[in-house]
Order: sequence, then structure tokens, then C-alpha cells
Amino acid sequence: MRIFVFLFLTALSLQLQAFQFEHLNGVVHDSNDNFYLSSHNGVYRYDGRHFLPLSKAAGLPSGLVRDIKLQHKTLFSLYSHGDVWSTNLTSLESKKIASVEATKLALTNSSLFTLGKYDVKRIDIDSGVVSTIYSSSSRVLDIDAFANLAYLMTRDGVFLIQDGVIKTVEALSIYDGNLAATPHGVVYFVNNRMSYYSTLQQRLISNMEIDNADNIVFAAPYFIYFTDNESVNEVTLTDLGITRTGINTKKKNYSKLHVDSKNRVWGLGLNTFEPIEVGLKSSEVSLGSKYNVLEGVAGELWVGTTKGIYRKADRNHFEPLTWLNNQISAQAFEVTAFQLFNRGLAIGTNMGTYFVDLASKKVTRVHDDYVLNFSVIDNTLHIATNGYGVVEVNSHLELIVDKKLRQLLPSLEVLDINHSGNYIYASTKQGLLIVDTQDWTRSLFEDGVVVTDSFVTEEGLFAATYGNGVWFKPNSGAWQKLSSPNFVKEFVEFNDNLYLATNNGVHILERGAEYTKLVPGTKTHSFTIGSLKVLGDKLYAASSDFIFELTTAPSIGLYAPKVTSVILDGKTNLEFSGLVSQHSAIEITISDYNFVDQHVNSFEANINDSGWQKLLAAGIQLSNLKPGGYEILFRVESKGRYSDVTALAFNVAAPWYSTPLAISIYAVLIFILVIMISVYIYIWVQSFHKVFRNNQRQYQKEDLSDAVLKVAEAKKLCSGNDIMISEGLNKLDQALLKLEPLARGHAALGKEKLGVAIGMLQAHCSYMSDMELEFNISIGDTQLKKQLEKDIYSVTYHCIDNALKHSKATQLCLSISKQQDQIHVVISDNGKGMALYSRLHFGLGLYTIKQIAKSYKAKLNIKSSKKGTSIRFVFPLLEIGRPSKEEIQKEILERLQD
Repeated sequence: MRIFVFLFLTALSLQLQAFQFEHLNGVVHDSNDNFYLSSHNGVYRYDGRHFLPLSKAAGLPSGLVRDIKLQHKTLFSLYSHGDVWSTNLTSLESKKIASVEATKLALTNSSLFTLGKYDVKRIDIDSGVVSTIYSSSSRVLDIDAFANLAYLMTRDGVFLIQDGVIKTVEALSIYDGNLAATPHGVVYFVNNRMSYYSTLQQRLISNMEIDNADNIVFAAPYFIYFTDNESVNEVTLTDLGITRTGINTKKKNYSKLHVDSKNRVWGLGLNTFEPIEVGLKSSEVSLGSKYNVLEGVAGELWVGTTKGIYRKADRNHFEPLTWLNNQISAQAFEVTAFQLFNRGLAIGTNMGTYFVDLASKKVTRVHDDYVLNFSVIDNTLHIATNGYGVVEVNSHLELIVDKKLRQLLPSLEVLDINHSGNYIYASTKQGLLIVDTQDWTRSLFEDGVVVTDSFVTEEGLFAATYGNGVWFKPNSGAWQKLSSPNFVKEFVEFNDNLYLATNNGVHILERGAEYTKLVPGTKTHSFTIGSLKVLGDKLYAASSDFIFELTTAPSIGLYAPKVTSVILDGKTNLEFSGLVSQHSAIEITISDYNFVDQHVNSFEANINDSGWQKLLAAGIQLSNLKPGGYEILFRVESKGRYSDVTALAFNVAAPWYSTPLAISIYAVLIFILVIMISVYIYIWVQSFHKVFRNNQRQYQKEDLSDAVLKVAEAKKLCSGNDIMISEGLNKLDQALLKLEPLARGHAALGKEKLGVAIGMLQAHCSYMSDMELEFNISIGDTQLKKQLEKDIYSVTYHCIDNALKHSKATQLCLSISKQQDQIHVVISDNGKGMALYSRLHFGLGLYTIKQIAKSYKAKLNIKSSKKGTSIRFVFPLLEIGRPSKEEIQKEILERLQD
């Protein structure tokens, strides 16, 4: 089946950063991960790929929406002119429920609250009744709700609204502030302090160190996020202690923060909506370094930079280790690697290798060459250098040069050195060197390619390359390339998985998998050798600007896409069971709900098992669909991998003009039309026949009159001389020419018997034509009634006359036979057949035959083709002195009645 498939361009996939709306001021999310945004032009639903205007889909007004709230499947929208609308997100039906002067909404399980300038109104969700629960000459500042409790901030303090009763949380004079409801209380910022009131414990705690906090929002289980100018900060709910500051990777002024059901933090600006933290905790590193490497030293996090060594002192504050930096160099130096070794720390730099005794804080210079990496094998420190190969250092800090290994190296620029069993794996600029230390035989993988790291597992050997991705060699098998980023710098094992440091984020290679998954939130960051570090039960990754905690970070997997909307017959549907389209077109949008890295995945569709087709956008538009059932399968594709499929079934109804009822009506109309045309043709033919017969009679009268005059003239002339007699005979011939057609046109039998008349007709035919004649009459001694004989002769005459005039036949046959109580008359020839003119009964002869058949109710069968014509006429047997069948039946009926 051929179906025209077009890219669904009306629902474009947009980047979050390219969200081109103004006056964004409200955001909520539903259980399907859809976001709803209030803007200057109504409410939009966002699924990560499309922005669906509810003003078009659900009939909402399009003006400026100040705030929105969501309860189950009902969305409440507050417009700038004060109208409050509710929208059923299943049926997409909207209605206005109230009109108030307000700027913000708060929603409990049973009530919707509106925040006015000096009052708070309550709208009962079930009844729609509007009542004022707070009114004052004092300015109302903020309102929020959680479950059945609402909290109010005014210039006079903070209040609790419960069951329609207002209780004081804290009475104080407030100039400005904001609050956020939590499951068990309220967090608010007033007068240069942040406070938390627990309704369960009825206890108030405060943090006086927080001197600015806007857009407060709660995140389960016990975190609070807020903005401080361009910084987004985090505190714990238990003590309001600041745990992280500047968690947003982009400095920006947000007008609102939002936390979804997955505890992802989002920022809402005037015209932007973007993720701040999507399950990945981060801390800002503002050291101005091109890259950072990590190590855990004595319970502290040390950071090696291009400007020396720092330690994390508090929150996002890093301070230089001056005592250590000064011993290494009085000038700035680059730290390239860390390695704990021999109760101390090996430090790799651009100036060589240094060892610091952590107990005495004494620094010893071990080697002078540029260090790329460290590893410890059998209590020996192996140094991978930039141009000197591999240098070994024993526990006494004595240098050991392995000449055998050095001779086998394909390049003296070594990026990593590993050891497993009897094998040494050296990652170099010219490939991966694999050495069997028992016989010092070597093999080389990817000769000429930069190999940055290797890792040995029970299943086989992994190799990371800079430019050609990750490769894997099973214990018994050949090398095979895995689906991964091209530029990989390092492997780190954590929780039985391999983590990859790459130029485009951190990726996870799960055990047994043939592809990697991106850790969301890291794609725009580059990571170097030594930037991934396992410290205790946590994994950290350092880019140039941030340190990420990857311990609980989710990976971006390939999950089956979801159908987000279907447009049928101009109506948007968000529920997809029992879909039936009355037209031959349908528009479908799908999404993978990847809000972070949208260019990672693509989409494919399969329509009625016609094969998979790649989609250039997250949706399709189908047209020219034939009536019937359809099933479309969707899947996500990423680097040759495919997700599970999502199916959408719908039906295209036949147009009204092709339904069974319409077809039945068509059949009836056609039947009526045929009847009408037939009646019209019949009436037209009959009228033509009538005109034809009238004309024939007129011609006959004229010919008869002319013949009478000629006979009269001939009579006078015949009484004269020979010349006059000759002239009179000529007049008689002319009269005869007029009279003969009249006599034969009536096919008159006269007083002759049927057999004699047929014989005369045969003689006439022989005289008039060269046709081969075969006339047979077999009725025996039967004495037919005179009228029957006349009619048989008339039928015979007209048929033979037509054959003589029109058939151009060479043979003519006549058969008149008696068969039981019937007389069968058959006339046939081998001529050209009857013309259409004759078949429409326009000829006098055929018309006469038809009329005779009708009078006897006799069978008349006419067959005509290019091979000739055959006419069969069946007369009832009517004998002289013998009653007919009809007369016998009539007599019997009369006797029965008597």
C-alpha cells in the first residue's frame, strides 16, 4: 500500500534554549512528563519536542496567562484580566469558572486560591463557588499550597490556611518576601533571613546567613532551591544549611524555579525554560583552569589545575595548597595527574613527577619529563610520559627503566600503562601495545591510532582511542568496534560499569552492552585524563567549570517513544484509544521526552508493516489514506541502536458517499433513472411509430388516389385507337406500380388458402431475387381459421420482404409446421443481420409482427448477428369447428358458475 508520508513540520522540535515566547511566568508538569507553560499568548504544553498551544487544542483564550496549576487531569489558568479557566486534559474541554482580580494561584486538594492585591479568594473546585477568605488594607505578598494546607504571606506576617481557618505562623512586619509550601510546613524568606516552619512539630528555625533568596521551591526528600541574583543555591530542609551554591551551569536571572516529579530542577526566565539540574548534582569550580584532575587526599578533595593544586574548602569554595605549590614551583605549573602511592601522593606536572610525603609534607622531585598518567603495579609506580616512554619508581623513589618494554613501544608518547596477569598493556600515540611478560612477545592493536586507555575484564579487553571510539576484544575472538563517542580519553570502573571521559560528556558502558549511554547534563562539558575519580562510594567528574557527582546519575537510555498528540478531523486528541478519522489525513506527534540532549536520538516509523522510515522530525503527517484500519509503529534510533516500539492504531472511515447506505441509495437512484429513461425511450419510440404510421397512411392515400386517376385515364384511352390503347396500358402499368406496394404492404391473403399464398410468395421471391430459397409447409390437412391463416401469412410476408430488401442474404429459409397444439413459423437467412433502426421497431413490417404477437400472446424470438437473422414465431393452433383452449376454459368456468 502506497501512502504519501510528509514530515510533520507544523510541530517542530525545538531546543529549550530556542523557546521563543515572552512573559513566561508559570510552569507545572503532569504524570506523563509533559510541562505546561503560561505565557503572553496562552498556555502551551511541552513534551521535549513540541509546543502544543492549548488555546488552539482546548479552546482556551489566547491572552496573557499569569499563573497555572494542575490537579490530576485538570489545568487551571489565571488570565491577566482576571478570568480563571479550567481545562480537562483528557477531553480537552475548557470552561471559565470565575472572574477575579488576582496575580497568582495556589491549589489544595479541594480548593483553588487566588492572590489579589489586598485579598485572597477561595474557589471550590467541585461547586465553583467563589468566597473571600482574607481581606485587609495590608498588601498580600505571596501564597502557596501543598496537599490540604495553604500558606499566605502578607505585610503583617506569615499565615496558615486550614479548613477555611487562618492561623498565624509568624507575626512580623514584612516589606518583601516569598514562600514555598512543603509536605509538612512552609519555607519563606523575609527580612534578610530564611525560615522554615514545621506544622507537625510547630517549630520555627531560621538561617540568618542567607541574605537574599527568591523563587523558593521544595524538592523531595528534603532540599530547598532558591535563586540569589544569577546563582541557584541548595539548602537542606532540616537545618536550612547551605549545601551547594551556583549549581546552574549558566549564570542567568530566573523568574521562577520548578522541580518536577523526578526532582529535576528547571529555571523559568522571561522567554526561556531550561534544565538547571537533571538528576546530576554539580558544584561550580571557578578557578580559570583549562582542565581539572581529581584525587581524594586525607578526606579532602584535591583538584589539579593548570594553575597549581587546590583543595575544596567549603561548598563551592576552593583554596590553593600554597605549602605544596611553593615546593613544586614558585611559578604557575600544570597538574596532569594524581596517584596515591607509598603513603604519599605522586603528582604529575608539565615539569615532571613530584612525590609528597603527606605526613611530613615534604616534596621530592622524582622525574623531569612531562607526565600524562600514573598507575601502580606491584607496589611500583609506573609513569606514562610524553616522550620518554614508561618510567618505573620503586617504594624508595628510585627510578627503574625497563629497557625491554621501552624497545617494544611503538611510540615513546605513552598515555596509560596497565597490567593484568602476565600481560602489560601500554596505550600509546601509535596504538595499543600488548606484551606477554613470560616470553616478551608483542602484539599491536590499531597501529598508527592514538590509544588513550585500556581495561581488562573477565569477558575481554577494552581499548579507548582518540578519534576512533571504543573497541572490544573478547577472550576468544576478534576486535570489534562498539557504538560510542569517537574521542575517548579514559576508562574508570564504578558499580560494575565502565565510565568514559570524552570530549562530549561522560558516557556509561554497561556490562555486556555494545553501546554507551550519555550521562545527562554532561554533554556540553569536556573531560580529560584523570578527571574521573572514584572516592569511596562516589564517582566524581571534573570539567573546566564544574565538578559533577555521578554516583546516582541516570544515563540516557533508549526508551520507547510516546505518542503525544493526534490531530484528526481538525481536533487534537491526547487520548488515543478508538481513534477514527472521517478524512484521509492524520497528524501525529511523538517524543522521547529527552529534555536535555535532543540531538542524540532520531525517530523511525513503520506503517502497516510497510518498512521502517526515518523521520526528520518528531512526528509525521499522513494523507491520502484509504478507508480501513492502520497501525503505526514508532521507535527511537541512536547510533545503530533501536528502542522498543510504540504502537498507534486508528481507523479511517469511508466517506459518506462510499458507505453501504450511500451505495444502496445510488443503486436505487440508478434503477429509478433507468426506469425513467426506459419509459421515456418507450414513449418516444411509440410516438415515432405513431407518426411513422400516420405518414405511411398518408402516403398510401396519395398513391391510391393517383392510381385511381391513372386507371380512369387508362379506361378512357383503351376505348380509342391503337395508340390510345398503348397509352392506356402504360397508364395501367403506372397504376399497378402504385397499387402493388399498397396491396403487398398489407400482406393481404385475400381469398387464397395459406399454402397457395405461400407458393405465390415463393414465386415472387424467385422473380425478385437470386437467393437460394427453401420453403417448407407441414401442417397436413389441418383447417386453420381464416384469421390465423391471414396472420401467419402477414408475419411470413413481412419477414421475407425485409430479407429481400435489407439482408443481402444468399439463402432464405421458411418453415411452417404444426407441433401439437401450436403452429411454428421460422424464417432465417444468412445475411448481414438486422440494423439498429429495425431493432428499435421503426420498420412497418417488424412493427406489424410485434402487434400480431401481442394479439395472440404468442412467443416471438428474434436472433440477429453478422451471420444472419432468425425469427421464430409460435402461434396457437386454431382450427375450423374446433374450439380454442381459451374458449374451452371459458366454457368450463361458465359451467362451474352455473
